[in-house]
Amino acid sequence: MIPISTSQRSRVLWGLVVVLSFALSRMLYGMMGVRFDASTLDWYWQYLDVELLRNDLLKSLYYLHAQPPGFNLFLGTVLKWCGDSADRCFHAAYMVMGLAIYGGCLGVLRRSGVARSWAVLLSFLFMISPSAILYENWLFYTYPVAALLVLSAWSLSAFEQTGRGRYAGVFLGLIGLLCMSRSSYHLVYLVACTGLILLPRRVPRKRIGWVAAVVCGVVLAWYLKNAALFGFFGGSSWTGMNVYRIASHAVGREAIQEQMERGHLPEIAGIKAFSPVTAYPGEVLKTMDDYPDHPALTKKRKDSGEPNFNHAAYLAISRQYGDVSKQLIRENRPAYGAAVFDAMLRFSRPSWQYWFFPANREAIAPVISLLTFMRGRDHSVNLQPVTRILFGVDEWRPYPIADLWLIPLLVMAAIMALPKISRMARRGGADGLGFVFMTMTVWYGALLGCTMEYGENNRFRVEMDPLFFLLAILIIMEVGRCAVGWITRQKTGRDSTPAGERRQAP
Repeated sequence: MIPISTSQRSRVLWGLVVVLSFALSRMLYGMMGVRFDASTLDWYWQYLDVELLRNDLLKSLYYLHAQPPGFNLFLGTVLKWCGDSADRCFHAAYMVMGLAIYGGCLGVLRRSGVARSWAVLLSFLFMISPSAILYENWLFYTYPVAALLVLSAWSLSAFEQTGRGRYAGVFLGLIGLLCMSRSSYHLVYLVACTGLILLPRRVPRKRIGWVAAVVCGVVLAWYLKNAALFGFFGGSSWTGMNVYRIASHAVGREAIQEQMERGHLPEIAGIKAFSPVTAYPGEVLKTMDDYPDHPALTKKRKDSGEPNFNHAAYLAISRQYGDVSKQLIRENRPAYGAAVFDAMLRFSRPSWQYWFFPANREAIAPVISLLTFMRGRDHSVNLQPVTRILFGVDEWRPYPIADLWLIPLLVMAAIMALPKISRMARRGGADGLGFVFMTMTVWYGALLGCTMEYGENNRFRVEMDPLFFLLAILIIMEVGRCAVGWITRQKTGRDSTPAGERRQAP
């Protein structure tokens, strides 16, 4: 019989605590009425037709231009392997992702010096929050992306502490999978993450470089496929339509209509972005001749009757929206700046304020009500003076103070990350890699999401919620250490003064 040390026994017991607490919390929420929602599989914009996912998966993925292939590959694999039990398999997969987020948060906190009991408690409190419960029970890419990000932070923290190259390889692999699953995490983001992990001098750069070359090569190959087949270099062809949502919000529908009547804007400016393909002028359908004849590109509607937003016509449609958006932003910079500011405020809103899961939100309404009371939602601040000074716009309403917590957190994280980057570059060590990665990611997600999209900004933030949670704790810890150190130095300096001098001091 192999002897088990006390530390190993402790880790096993705490592991059981984590698994059992997670399972118990999910059972209790289930008793409250929370159910996994896979009902949107037939109609969400980002999904290929279910029939294609089941029966022509690989070829349909090859002709997918609206999204990177990762999440649709996951959907198609489960549908093909699980058949009639697909919903239960999706639910099980999302439960595993939830447990992975729990373990990832716990691992980062432990490697940052948090006591095991506190790390488990804090991670558990995060995992029973309304955000975690709602998005864990919703078949969409938001929760898988959150899991990939927190596991990336954990692997980088492990590399920072141990220096073992395999953790760096896991980190780069996870980031590559992220880029192949969510278009907003561009190849540029992957290159930045590679540069970050290669920044310290005392790391196995050669081995990491080979892994980075393979991962970047896979993502680059997908982008080159899109460039060759569809004429754009990136993960999604929807960029123009996404940007038009915030550009049109900034200018206003009435102003756009007026400019259209004067011939200053094309006809497409008057059509709401992401409308069915039949809502657009017939000329865009002529562009289909340039693309392969495959149902993923030619069917105007899925078998469910919902629009197929991977239709080849959306390539030209999105480019036209992109051109209009550039014109609107160029001619209305203050209004666009105000819209970005408003999008940032939306980014900070509670993630449960989202219309996609009304039944589950109703089931956990008592928990949301308690948190709303604790957050003090009735206390608001009037931001009109800010928008008036910065953008000359005087129409934004007062905003709840409790919804503004992310802005100082972003600023504090940046302030604390800069000296860590300087130390890594100057001394060559890897201390601070995890913190810098999380800071870089939340700033990247906030700026990209709020400059290129308006409406669903608080949903985008859920992908980074575990990182915000971890950064908040690490900032509090570091500020606490600095405060204790300052108090100690003050006390030591005072106590070291000779007694005679202390008596003579005025």
